[in-house]
Amino acid sequence: LSAGQDPPLTAMPTIVLHCTEAMLIKPVDEIGLLQKGGGNVYLALSGSITFSKASRELLNLAFDVPLDRLLIGTGAPDFLPAPLAVVGHSRMCTPADAIFVAAALAEMKNCSVDDILSSSLANAKRCFGI
Repeated sequence: LSAGQDPPLTAMPTIVLHCTEAMLIKPVDEIGLLQKGGGNVYLALSGSITFSKASRELLNLAFDVPLDRLLIGTGAPDFLPAPLAVVGHSRMCTPADAIFVAAALAEMKNCSVDDILSSSLANAKRCFGI
């Protein structure tokens, strides 16, 4: 490649951005990684989007991420989604709790929970080669 040329999209590695930290939001949004990744960049969202006090930036990013770039998770074992986070409760988070993340995304994207789950599953298979 010559200086200043972008590599072909097929040559780009797969990148998973686990976005629960506010510090990731601005770079992801400004650089446009989700649009330029050629299907090789995925955004993994967790229980942080289920809280009413989630940052507007995080919620906007969750809304904007295309379904074909979305992965969902929980932040297990420590970070329960809002419906399960009860003060003084010590239950550990499990992968089964990802349904709460899917429900929050479905509401925000005005689609079904099944749409979110099938997209995330297809993306995980593609991303991790399973």
